[in-house]
Amino acid sequence: MYGEGSFIDIQDSTINSNMAQQGGHLFLDLQTSVIMQDSMAQYAQGGAAWIKGGGSLTCTHTTNNGFAGFFSNYHSPGGAINIIDDGSFLGENCDMGIDGQVVDNFDSDIAIWSGSDIIIWQEANNDTNIICDAIACNYY
Repeated sequence: MYGEGSFIDIQDSTINSNMAQQGGHLFLDLQTSVIMQDSMAQYAQGGAAWIKGGGSLTCTHTTNNGFAGFFSNYHSPGGAINIIDDGSFLGENCDMGIDGQVVDNFDSDIAIWSGSDIIIWQEANNDTNIICDAIACNYY
């Protein structure tokens, strides 16, 4: 899904098995805002989400049923979330892999880029509360 200057609300959904060089499931640009609530993005090649151009992605898990977040997505280094320059990501109780299972996001959960240069990559906790911008991710 490519977003350019739009608002997208994804609820109670599964986004499954998409492939792109960047942003297998979501490529957010030009102030695109996505709220992904109680939804799972899984098995993407090229990273589940690429966020740039002032774009933002919010992942929330508001129910006690199942999982909501990012599972078994692949890109080296940011399997789930890739932030480029001025993108942002907010995870509220967002799952970054499933406790007790080997399968997670590969090579890492989150990567922050400056243009084509990697700044940092990191793993995130399951049921995480995290905010990421163009410089770093912080738990809250």
